[in-house]
Amino acid sequence: MKKIVVESLEAGYVFSVPVYMDADSLFIAANVPLEQKDIDRAIRWNVSEVFTEGEIIDGPGIKRAKGNEEHGQNMSGPRGGLSERGERNGGEGGTLPPEQEAATYAAITNIIQQLNAIFVLIERRQFNVNRRGRQINAISEGLSGIIQNGSMFAVSFVLNGNLAGYPLAKNAVQTAILSTLVFQELSSNKAYNQELLLGALFHDIGMLRLPKAVAEKKGQLSDLERELMQTHVVYGYQIARQELRFNEVSGNIVLQHHERWDGTGYTQQIDGAQINIGAKIISVADAFEAMVNEKPYRNSMTGYEAVKNLLSDNSRRFDPAVLSAFVKIMGIYPVGQEVLLNNGTMARVIESRQQAPFRPLVVITKEKDGTPANNEKPVDLLNQPSLYIIRAIRKQKE
Repeated sequence: MKKIVVESLEAGYVFSVPVYMDADSLFIAANVPLEQKDIDRAIRWNVSEVFTEGEIIDGPGIKRAKGNEEHGQNMSGPRGGLSERGERNGGEGGTLPPEQEAATYAAITNIIQQLNAIFVLIERRQFNVNRRGRQINAISEGLSGIIQNGSMFAVSFVLNGNLAGYPLAKNAVQTAILSTLVFQELSSNKAYNQELLLGALFHDIGMLRLPKAVAEKKGQLSDLERELMQTHVVYGYQIARQELRFNEVSGNIVLQHHERWDGTGYTQQIDGAQINIGAKIISVADAFEAMVNEKPYRNSMTGYEAVKNLLSDNSRRFDPAVLSAFVKIMGIYPVGQEVLLNNGTMARVIESRQQAPFRPLVVITKEKDGTPANNEKPVDLLNQPSLYIIRAIRKQKE
């Protein structure tokens, strides 16, 4: 591992691999520009050196080496993804940088693996907040940076990531990605956004206190098992407040994320405005994430099917304003959804449109004969009335 003096770092630096504050605590993910707040945070925590096995590949005074593009490190030009308003800001000519998608997928995978390591310690009752608390903050801030710099690819990961293993941590991170984007559509309160992100990452942490026979049961739960399952939110609140030392806001997000808009949820059976806004957002995001990812007891849905399912709620489970914001940022065909067009080609959605949800921007991925497209050029269905989506396509099992 190479040592880098924190005071020598500059905002804008980009590293080829993750950088750590110690053996367990992430400082900055790979291919994510370093921000001044990251440097300030390290100084505030009395971290004088950080460690990495990689190199600085972009940033102030750094000359990009020839051939970086071939290694998935093309950092030139504006970053593709969704802006805070859900608008795409892809590279020159509207083409998508595949190397950024790969880098975003790798960074999210790294976050999931780090979070899983924390979950293992909590499950074994070996988590020490004095030693590991900074690692949680680093994970949260690292994921926030990934979402900010590549939200389009982060959403695509939820639909198409195909990461095996780490089910609890994977659900937590993917729910956190969706929850953050929904909250940013509803509010610009950055302080609360951080509380929401922490709550989302640990919303189901109480599952680790349940018997595995119940938490991992594939079949239908008995009445007694269902009652036991519902206690996970109370266990989660206790872990968040006592072991992780989260504040009451994040704790209540964990406690209330199974409450329902109509008051029929658990455990407090509160309704409407009584429910923490973060919990209401996580309720929608967690439901979508569960539907688009395969479970032991059922196959996954397409993003399109999951959105349709959410829209059929009729103000029973979900806050209508939160659900509206979710559909607004995701679209009827979410970013990353594979679709079949009426000319026989297959395409992937790269931008949803609020004003025309059935006519997103797509890239052709397969020709009519099933062969990969030679050039994934964007196709604007809004400007091509003769071309339209026939149906959404389920992701293939690997």
